[in-house]
Amino acid sequence: MKKQIYENPDDDDYEAKLLKQQEEFLKSGSKPSVSTVTRGPPPIVLSKTQAKQREQQPTSIGSTTTATTTATTTSKFKHQKLSNKGIPIIDEPMGERDVVSLSDDLNHIKSKSSNLTSTSRFKLNNQKQNQQQDEPTVEDMDEEEDIFDEKRDVHITSVITNIYERDVSNTIFEAPKKKNIGFPEAVHRSVLSFSKNKQTIENTQQSIKKAESIETTGIEQENNKKIESMSEHEIKENQEYLLKHLDPKIVEMLKNRRKPKVTNDDNNNNNDNKNTIKIESPATTTTTTTTTTTTTTATATATNATTSSSPKTTASSTIIETATTKTVQFKDDVKIENNNKLELESNSEPQQSEPEYDETTIWMKDLDKQDERKGFKETISNFREWRFNFTGEIIQRGSSTPTSQGLHHHGSEAGEAGYTLNEIIMLIKSSNHSQKCIALKTLTFILQKIHNGSYGSFNKLQLIDEILKLKVPRLLRISIDSQVPSILISALTCIHALIVPTIKENAYEMIESRSHRAYETISIKPISMESKKQFKNEEEEPEKGDDEKCELDLVRGLVDMGIVNRLVYLMDNEAKSSDTSSMLQDPFFKSFLSRFNLILDIFIHFTRHSNQITEEIFSNNNNISDLIFNSIKYTLTDLELSLRYLLANESNDNDTTEIGLIKILKNIQIKCIRLLRRVSQSSKHCADIMTASSYDLFTFIKEKFLQCNDNQILMEYTKLFRIWFIYRIEVPSFFLEILPVLNRYVLEFTEILNVEAYHLSITKPFSPTQQQDSNENNNNNNNEKEKEKEKISANNNPMDKPIKFSDNFQNIITSHIMETVRSIYNLLDIMIPLISVDQQLNYYDSISHFVEPSFIITQTIGVIYHSFREKEFDYNLLASIGLSSSVLHFISTFFASLNKILVLSPNQLDRLSSIPSKLNSRHSFSTSGNNIMDLIESNTNMIFTSIFGSTMYSDAKRKILAMVYASTDSNTTSTTTTTENMSNTTMKVPINFNFFFEGEVAEWWLSVARYLILCLEINRSIGKLIFYMDQSNFFYHLHSILVSTIDYRKSFFNQDRDLILSNYRSKTYLYFYLLKLMNELRFEEEEFDQTLLKFHHSAAMALVPTFLPNDDILLFDLLSSTIFQNDYLESIGNLKPSSVSVVLKLFYQDRFFPTKTLQQSQILYRVDDSDNQLDDLLISFESENSLLPLKYDWFNLPIEFLYQSSIELYNGNTQDYFDENESDWNEDLDSPPLVSNTLLFIQSLYNSNSQYIHSVPLENTYQVLMKIFLLKSEPWKNNEISKLLKHLLIVLINNLKSKGNDEENNTNDNEMEQLGGTEENDKEFDFEGYFGSKFYQFYQEFIQHFVSVSFGSEIFSSFIWVFLRQCYNHRYRILFWNELFPTLHYLNCNDTQLPLGNDGYLLPFESNTELLSLYKNSLTQRKTNRNQAPKLYMIAIHHLSHFIFGDGDNDNTVFEEIKSNGIKSQYLSSILSDAPKETIIDFLSYHYQKGCVFQFTSEDSSEITDSRKQIIKQFIDQNSHLNIKDKFEKHKL
Repeated sequence: MKKQIYENPDDDDYEAKLLKQQEEFLKSGSKPSVSTVTRGPPPIVLSKTQAKQREQQPTSIGSTTTATTTATTTSKFKHQKLSNKGIPIIDEPMGERDVVSLSDDLNHIKSKSSNLTSTSRFKLNNQKQNQQQDEPTVEDMDEEEDIFDEKRDVHITSVITNIYERDVSNTIFEAPKKKNIGFPEAVHRSVLSFSKNKQTIENTQQSIKKAESIETTGIEQENNKKIESMSEHEIKENQEYLLKHLDPKIVEMLKNRRKPKVTNDDNNNNNDNKNTIKIESPATTTTTTTTTTTTTTATATATNATTSSSPKTTASSTIIETATTKTVQFKDDVKIENNNKLELESNSEPQQSEPEYDETTIWMKDLDKQDERKGFKETISNFREWRFNFTGEIIQRGSSTPTSQGLHHHGSEAGEAGYTLNEIIMLIKSSNHSQKCIALKTLTFILQKIHNGSYGSFNKLQLIDEILKLKVPRLLRISIDSQVPSILISALTCIHALIVPTIKENAYEMIESRSHRAYETISIKPISMESKKQFKNEEEEPEKGDDEKCELDLVRGLVDMGIVNRLVYLMDNEAKSSDTSSMLQDPFFKSFLSRFNLILDIFIHFTRHSNQITEEIFSNNNNISDLIFNSIKYTLTDLELSLRYLLANESNDNDTTEIGLIKILKNIQIKCIRLLRRVSQSSKHCADIMTASSYDLFTFIKEKFLQCNDNQILMEYTKLFRIWFIYRIEVPSFFLEILPVLNRYVLEFTEILNVEAYHLSITKPFSPTQQQDSNENNNNNNNEKEKEKEKISANNNPMDKPIKFSDNFQNIITSHIMETVRSIYNLLDIMIPLISVDQQLNYYDSISHFVEPSFIITQTIGVIYHSFREKEFDYNLLASIGLSSSVLHFISTFFASLNKILVLSPNQLDRLSSIPSKLNSRHSFSTSGNNIMDLIESNTNMIFTSIFGSTMYSDAKRKILAMVYASTDSNTTSTTTTTENMSNTTMKVPINFNFFFEGEVAEWWLSVARYLILCLEINRSIGKLIFYMDQSNFFYHLHSILVSTIDYRKSFFNQDRDLILSNYRSKTYLYFYLLKLMNELRFEEEEFDQTLLKFHHSAAMALVPTFLPNDDILLFDLLSSTIFQNDYLESIGNLKPSSVSVVLKLFYQDRFFPTKTLQQSQILYRVDDSDNQLDDLLISFESENSLLPLKYDWFNLPIEFLYQSSIELYNGNTQDYFDENESDWNEDLDSPPLVSNTLLFIQSLYNSNSQYIHSVPLENTYQVLMKIFLLKSEPWKNNEISKLLKHLLIVLINNLKSKGNDEENNTNDNEMEQLGGTEENDKEFDFEGYFGSKFYQFYQEFIQHFVSVSFGSEIFSSFIWVFLRQCYNHRYRILFWNELFPTLHYLNCNDTQLPLGNDGYLLPFESNTELLSLYKNSLTQRKTNRNQAPKLYMIAIHHLSHFIFGDGDNDNTVFEEIKSNGIKSQYLSSILSDAPKETIIDFLSYHYQKGCVFQFTSEDSSEITDSRKQIIKQFIDQNSHLNIKDKFEKHKL
């Protein structure tokens, strides 16, 4: 580009002035502040051949001495010569130059540098291509002139090791010894581990002396020259400057150095001052001899200080200290002789001197009590300062941990054992492999303990957040790139501990083993807190860095860091071989197994995150998906062969290594299949890809399934088939190839189970404790033992034998066969609906073979459960009750589908109807009826006859009612000893047997309720049967379960949200089916009590917010059939049930449950649509197809919707509540009916004394009512709505008072007497305690709207009065008086008593001067008076009167206070001079009385007391210049 030159006429003058200033400066001769150094041209670079010729030429000696010739100087180059012209000539080839590198990889020296602009170090963003045009190119050189010598060590350590600070040639070097750990020998600093032998100390001190003498001479000469050139005044100024700016501790240390130590004679007879000589340092500079001697004395002093800490070094320090006679020449010619006697005296008696500040040895001295950090308590805020040992356990401050454990190697708090997180992170960055591995292992233990809840009551999510803030994910991501095997496996284990909570993952697997809707898994993706863009032109936020992404979403951040590519690379089996035996012995194979196991866990956790992550890993990136799926196929094949080889060659000695390897191989196979299932759950697209022809995983898995001999692996295959069948993948193969194998498996199991149940039923089981007591009694008393034997032989009763399982059944227990059978019936429960929908009768026979085994299981499982309970097999209790619920679900679905089949052969019905008679000959069930109704009735009798009276039923009956108290502090009885010993700490970590047992009990009751409602819809006679079951107690027990609903989401919500919601989903569905059952049973008018409807309605209200996404069809059914149903509305006292039902039902259908949402939920609910279009089986809280879950106060949503529309937040609302595209909305026409019907519904909830509405805070409802006044359509002007608002306000106030009375009744009489007759504080609304500080902003909006549109509305005013009470912050009152000051009369209240009573507006007395000033101005400016805003008029006078006059009875005292207080004088003079007559009379005559009426009637000054008149008279006389007297006389006061 050409330069454009702009001419300026003033440039010549400017240049002339500049030249003139330069000439004046040169003439002055002053030294310039900046000097320039002119350098010569660049050095001449010689090639290799020229360098060799230069070296062969001899160099003369004179050339190195003369200044005119070339001089050689030391440099980092080999030979650098300076020519006469100052041009350096480098006699070194370029290939031999020192290249310093900080990393082990030197390839970056050869490559061209790239300018990366990505926020992540793991992204390149393909920027290299764009930079090629701008980067300079380097031409290729000849091979002889190579730039870089690859054989030379160019690491930075090769340079650093050639640099020495001091001469250490004479020191003794001891080679480091090999340690077991990466730390030096753990020796505390108080042991003086840094001391050396005599020779080492002397050599070191000599080198120190030489270095100090060389350094101090030059520095000292320079300092002396500067001091000589300075005047005395300048020296004093510099001294004062240094004293002001230096640390006082350093100044004190320098002063102490000037004072020599004072020695005392050990002879007690001589107490004079002969041996104590005070020496002052001369002001002048000492000689060289003095300097050397002083240095020696300082060394001896430091050595003496060392002897006090270690007695072993006394001899060496004494040798240094002893010398012949050391003479120091002072100004006064005083000589001090230091002989052997003084040395012995100093050793025998400690010297008394002032403490010295020695920064070189202070860290080596003994620890003082001040070094201990007392009072430290571990909290979340100081989590980074916690100290941990190598196993992740917390080490308390001040603990006596021995130094031999290696926990004292840190800089800060040297007296404390353990390492903080920052210190551990620093060790992870170490270049020492052992240190890095130990630090990674320590961090692994810490992360595992956090996930397991081992740190007590601390919130694990907050602890993990602190870990993420320390940028640990990035550090671990870098660490897994290491090529060192030990560091790689340690880093991979650590990042596995950070990502995967192992116990939670196992818990999810147990929960997903259930039947009803358990195939849906909750997404672990955090709910996004980012607000949506409300403006089109709003700029987008910049891309976040990796650390910020990990803090918000750990999985998302790690995926963006490129962790997937690294993990896929590590999945390669480097020990793969065709020889199985050699491969098993290869150590690389074991390393591969450990890596592969961890990587599978990480990928399984990633698939639970979201559909987007799964698609990104397994679908969008074909290379990665190819590697993963092929790796799984090869691994399953290789591991299966290895497992068969080990099992075939298993020795009788049961080698522990072989057993451990077998377990590892099985575990990896299980996780491979589990990963395929997780991927399928997260994305149907991925499931279609993996089962397509390219991978053909379905055929591969089917073949492995047919050859499988392990029960746990078979269970994983069955779970995978369950997901694939939901997606309708290869449906014919399930019925033709898979079901026959499963049928044989189930038949064999039921045969063993039936035989085992028979033998257990004829044996009287008793607990091991009873057996132990009986054995002790038998040993103590042989006579009793003989008698018992005689009784047994006489009675020949086998019922007294202890429980003993057969070998076959013991194998069922240990091999987890019960869980496998449960997974089979879960699969069948999904397959049955396809028969009824598509009328596939050819598939019916394949499933019907499982019906008879299912009835056998229901008959015998109660006996098995009882045996497990007696033998205290906790885990098997879960398996047995879980199997019972899955089988009952299967029977329910089978009957429901059977009812939908249009044509069924008589033989098939006869076979089904004959099942009860085969199983139980004690009951004579009718088998003549060949219809589904008779079949259901007979089987229902058989099933519940086996259930009632069983131990499983009694335990489930007690447990389901005890679950309601799980989140309270009260102690509840439990069926197991585990729950009785649970503390508050373990309750916050609900991963234990009791937690799962509660979920399984809820699932079992769900299966019972679902069976009843499905059978009742087919055969109505089941309804009457329910009322007479279990001695007529069964119905009322179901009612008790229903009315015990709670918002379980509040329990542990901040701990394990997803786990809690997953475990208690069964409870939500249980309440839903119970409500459906009650809706059907209420038509049995003779047996059903209609007064129970209002309790069921309250339970339905509490159930609404517990529904999660994908449950929309259930919630809409609940709203239609129960909550907004006319009969239920009448039962809660609704005045207009038809209107409320129609209006509210239409609103929720339009805004929350559009047609698309209901269709999507219907597919997930029934799973019987062969043409379904499910994308995934994840329950995402950011789903576009669902607006659930709703808030706990969901009944306020119509008003919330209108409010957001009015304040123009509808289009940009962040809660995604409403579907704006579903229908047109006319706010003017639709708003008043919606508001009135919503208020009617809320009114009926309070009138019916609903338990649910009382659980909603009153402040919540109060704010909702306030929002009605902010709507654009102004529905509050409607007369009907205005009456409802007034009534609801009274209801809220009465409920608030009733709560206050309940709390008052709980107080003691002594506490009441302590009040001393003062007014009792009424119960108040706590708005800021419920809403937080944001409520004040809403209040500001409410007041501004009141000023604009109220026009003195009484109903509008009634909602403001509460905020003028003295209990609230004064800013609420100040805002009101400022905003309404011109129109204070708008605030009306016709009642004699204000809301919540008058006294709350008067007490406590106001003290805020800004508010008092507003009160004064309202009186003087006539904004309030007796007729205009009389209530505010009374409030203003009350607070001003007390502020000015107080409660004092002494007139002189009151007058003196007014006189001394300028504000009081100003307020009083302003009122007396500017206020009207009646205001002055009311102000002066006012005296507070409790329960007073806000009304003034006095017309003259007769009400004013004499004392008050005397005060006013004195005030007027004192302030005669204010002309108050004339004003007062005018009013004739």
